[in-house]
Amino acid sequence: MNLPLRHLAFGLVLAIGFGALPVCANDEVKAVGSDGQQLSYIDLHYPGGTIGGYVDALRKAAKREVNILLATPETRDLPFPAISLKSVDLQSAVQLLESETRQDDAYLVRVRVEAVPRAFPDAAPVYRVTGQRIRVGRDVQREVKVWALAGVLSDAMTAEEVLTAVETAVGLLAGDREPAEIRFHEATGLLVTAGDQDQLSAIDRVVDRLHETVHIHSEAAAVGLEVMEKTNEGLQWIMQFGAEQEDLKGQVERVHAHVAELEQRLAEKSREVEELRSQHEAGTQHRERLLLETEQLRNQLREKDNTIAELEKKAGRAERR
Repeated sequence: MNLPLRHLAFGLVLAIGFGALPVCANDEVKAVGSDGQQLSYIDLHYPGGTIGGYVDALRKAAKREVNILLATPETRDLPFPAISLKSVDLQSAVQLLESETRQDDAYLVRVRVEAVPRAFPDAAPVYRVTGQRIRVGRDVQREVKVWALAGVLSDAMTAEEVLTAVETAVGLLAGDREPAEIRFHEATGLLVTAGDQDQLSAIDRVVDRLHETVHIHSEAAAVGLEVMEKTNEGLQWIMQFGAEQEDLKGQVERVHAHVAELEQRLAEKSREVEELRSQHEAGTQHRERLLLETEQLRNQLREKDNTIAELEKKAGRAERR
């Protein structure tokens, strides 16, 4: 087993070959850093074994809660060499897990340590450890392929989102394989990848789906634009119809006003007719009274004429005597 290529530690003493030594932990030494956070220093002798065994030894040596998350079961079982620590702070002891080692010229063991952001300043640190056993044999052919993403990128789909989709698809491939090298050239919108055939095929499928998604979005945008145009036409028709309705309403109101005026004039003429009729009836009655009085006078005149005739007859007889 080769030693890790990178180690970060303070006061680190490496010892290889402690296969017969048991794990022993001394009391931790505590201090306060410049930021007010309490620092913990530990002493530890680890005889070698697995990453899971080393993490358990750290927790025992720290004698307090140590938040180290092993991302996969495979990470716990990856090998870790014998090591001796003297007055090393916990963060550096955890960072010792980060390494890359070769096994039998066929596999690469890669371990990464990530500090998880704290929810609040006084929270205990949390570390995530992810390990991979990657096949690097010479029988795997790697190629370089380039995709043009200018037609895919937009405000709705950024380069970061495209890269996330590509990395997710490549990461889901089963088996031990060397990771693909994925680069995005922002100035030209080109995606450049070096990887094996399966990895490049996975990226092909992702890019194809992205182009289909863009096409669907374009069609949806065209349909949305057409719907918007139809909606605007409908709104214009409604506004025009509303204006026509207002005009008709004005015409109706004017007709109603004219009808009311005519009704008022008709009422006045009706009153005048009634007055004329009353006057006509009064004239008729007066005429009838005059006719009656005239007839009475005629009768009186005939009576007078008769009387005069009789008197004349009497006078004639008297003369003859």
